[in-house]
Amino acid sequence: MRLVGLSPTHVCDSNGLTETVELNAGVYLLSVEVSLNGRYAGITEAIHIYPSLTTVYDKDFIDADFTTIPPEIVEPTEPPITGTVKFEYFWLDQHDSLITTNSGTVNITADETLAITSLIDGYSVLNWYLNGTNTGETGDTFYFSNATAGNHTIGLFVTKNGKLYNTNITVTVEGTTAAVTRNITIDMFDSYGDGWGGNGALRINVNGIDIANNVRVSNLNSGNVPTGQRNTNTYTFTVSSGDYVELFWIGGSSQGENSFIVYYTDNPPLPAFNRDNNANWIGENALIYKLSGTMFGISGGTLLGEFTVE
Repeated sequence: MRLVGLSPTHVCDSNGLTETVELNAGVYLLSVEVSLNGRYAGITEAIHIYPSLTTVYDKDFIDADFTTIPPEIVEPTEPPITGTVKFEYFWLDQHDSLITTNSGTVNITADETLAITSLIDGYSVLNWYLNGTNTGETGDTFYFSNATAGNHTIGLFVTKNGKLYNTNITVTVEGTTAAVTRNITIDMFDSYGDGWGGNGALRINVNGIDIANNVRVSNLNSGNVPTGQRNTNTYTFTVSSGDYVELFWIGGSSQGENSFIVYYTDNPPLPAFNRDNNANWIGENALIYKLSGTMFGISGGTLLGEFTVE
């Protein structure tokens, strides 16, 4: 607390005492002590000094206010400051037009950079604040980037004509969602039981890249899953959410005997799709399927189906 001592001059008994002093705007604690013929009076009270205005304080003492003992005027003491003092936000006025980014909430993705430019026509940039902390940056543009998901408050403080102005916006950083890994299963069947004839096979393409070129029911017992038969084969591959999967046909012979179904491994078809009943199969959970008797005349290189992994 800063003490301002006053030394009033005696004008006359009828007009009392007066003094003029220049003070900064703010709140002050005024203490007055007067004496009259060996008796004393006094008062202590808070007064508010307004900027650019003359503040007049008047106090009249009457005879009953005076006592034989001088009043004890105790100067207040400020409590000690402990811990960390942090200036967060203060403004005299708020102007949404001080920055190019609209006020309110702005959404960006993690690690995306958002450029926020001040409109400083006639203004002086003081500081940019981030979440209540002074960034130390005083330039016209503040570049915000953050990998932490959630809301972040950006404040701009400027001055004009001796006044302080502030604009705050909230930037929401959207969290990134990790890709989900999924297994895709292809169940293949041959109604005659001798494997897919000729070169009949599936070609699997993920995001424009072939990952398998000869997925089929083999005419060799050892080439199928489960082994020891030539009626069926199972093939499983792994993809991620958002992947784009395409299945193409490699032309063979006796294609009317061929059928297959593609599905998420953890979400098998209902009812089950097998060699004996799939000619008239109607069910759920299939991503792509071809029934027995429907593969006649399909030429090599034909797109049989496509889907985006969920």
